[in-house]
Amino acid sequence: MLSPNVVDVKYSPAGVSWALALLTIPGAALVMLFAAGQEMGNAGCTDEVCRHAGPDGFWFTLLSYGAPIVAVVTLALSYFTAKKRCGIAVPLIGLALLGAEAVVLSTAFGR
Repeated sequence: MLSPNVVDVKYSPAGVSWALALLTIPGAALVMLFAAGQEMGNAGCTDEVCRHAGPDGFWFTLLSYGAPIVAVVTLALSYFTAKKRCGIAVPLIGLALLGAEAVVLSTAFGR
């Protein structure tokens, strides 16, 4: 039995799906900041010392600017799938892609 001061909160699957989808926005911002920090860590390197200290321009651009694209696509797809039975899969896949992007960035700039 619940006390009179406790509110019984029921979570809707669509609400959880939207909350996770909205979490991709700060997640993308963190990945972009992490990418910028990794690139600035190589700022003092010369061609001789740090020849292979990170991805080339195309891959770095794809990794750093791919994060907000993942967030926008996740939000757009969640608009259509949030109320569906497996609608939570879209934001979970978006968050997994952002996590994978952070892992790739951390290993690509390893020395």
